[in-house]
Amino acid sequence: MNSKWIPSSPNLRGRSLGQHGFTLIEVMISMLIFAFIVMLTSKSVIEAAKLKAKLSEGTEFSSSLRTSIGFMERDLNQVFNPRWFLAADLERLDPNKQPLPVQAGAPAKATPTPPMTLAELNKRLNNTAFQAFEYWSQVLDYTGIRASRFKGDETHMSFVTSDHIRVYKQKKESIYVKVKYELVKDTLYKTIHTHAFDLEEKDDSPDRVTYVILTNVKKLKFQYFKEGEKDPVREWDSEPNDGRAIGLFPVAVQMDLDLVGPGGAPFSTKILFKLETPNNVLPKTY
Repeated sequence: MNSKWIPSSPNLRGRSLGQHGFTLIEVMISMLIFAFIVMLTSKSVIEAAKLKAKLSEGTEFSSSLRTSIGFMERDLNQVFNPRWFLAADLERLDPNKQPLPVQAGAPAKATPTPPMTLAELNKRLNNTAFQAFEYWSQVLDYTGIRASRFKGDETHMSFVTSDHIRVYKQKKESIYVKVKYELVKDTLYKTIHTHAFDLEEKDDSPDRVTYVILTNVKKLKFQYFKEGEKDPVREWDSEPNDGRAIGLFPVAVQMDLDLVGPGGAPFSTKILFKLETPNNVLPKTY
């Protein structure tokens, strides 16, 4: 007899033999679970991407700020002043000073005779001996040596530093370089000129290069400390017009800085840069 046995299980009733698929309800439940998993996964991925971008922006901001501060610190630490090579009690040359008359019977002074007159010295220097320039002061003695000039106010500084690497042997440059830090609108720029010993320079000179140091600056204020004083001053000029000693630099520079940080958050800091070189004597490390 060839009759086949059909199971009486209620789950298999109504199905043809060999057909074991999913019901519509099972498929819908599976799709719902899958959609829920995709939604949770997508949200996690999006949040992770946002966090990564935020961390990357913060890291880039911190790195840029450290690099900029490092530039300024290195330049100020290596500020150059030829006055080191002269006597600390140097008497400033005066083009209008006349020699004192010799009184009869007065003993002759053992003062060394200068190698030339002031007029001859001025002529040899193209009549610039008693003229001050942006980066260089007047001639200090008969050697023709000038003091480098340090000028600064709340938004700019200019000076000569030895923080420079000479790359090309035949190029007219040295380890010394003119440096200017200047705030223009909301950006702090650094301008260098490798012809450090040129008294004057052209704005369009190929040896004059400007770099962006900081952007999104809300406030920047430089202040300068005198030796032996606690409170800073708002301006500095080592080429004074009031008879004070020429060629004196501040002992430290303070920078108050407000920036727009990552995500538009405000960022404020106060940094003190110490000039490691004294004003009137050769550093002990030389």
